[in-house]
Amino acid sequence: MTKQFKGDNDRQYYIDKIRDFYKTVDRYDMRAKARKIEHLLIMIFDREDSNPSQKKKTSRLIRTYLPTITKAMARYVEMQKGDLQGEGRDQMQKSINELLNLSVQAFAEIQDKMYSDDVIDTSVDVKVLKTLMQQEGLVGDSDFEIESVE
Repeated sequence: MTKQFKGDNDRQYYIDKIRDFYKTVDRYDMRAKARKIEHLLIMIFDREDSNPSQKKKTSRLIRTYLPTITKAMARYVEMQKGDLQGEGRDQMQKSINELLNLSVQAFAEIQDKMYSDDVIDTSVDVKVLKTLMQQEGLVGDSDFEIESVE
């Protein structure tokens, strides 16, 4: 059964579980992916803290994805401690590796979506500023170009 938490405790609980995994897992590629997941989660949670309206984009992450991911990680660590060899071990490694790949991809997408509003807002701000400057005769019709001095 997955442990249920509320608020910031959820975040730290899952980050700790992911850290436990990458500290104990025997394969370098899995450790690297788990660290990437941890990094993405920290960035996602930081973004959520600075912009609480983003919470809706992370609710499923905490309710569904992280419990499933950390449960699979724990199973792998238990299997690793035992002497399971052969096809069973190979299949579990393959499954966990696939899960880690999917998680990295999904969390990167969540992070991108959290910043998409800022990208749009910045683009709109630049267009508005350009229009105002053109109306005041401060710039021509061409795009802004500032040549770098090297």
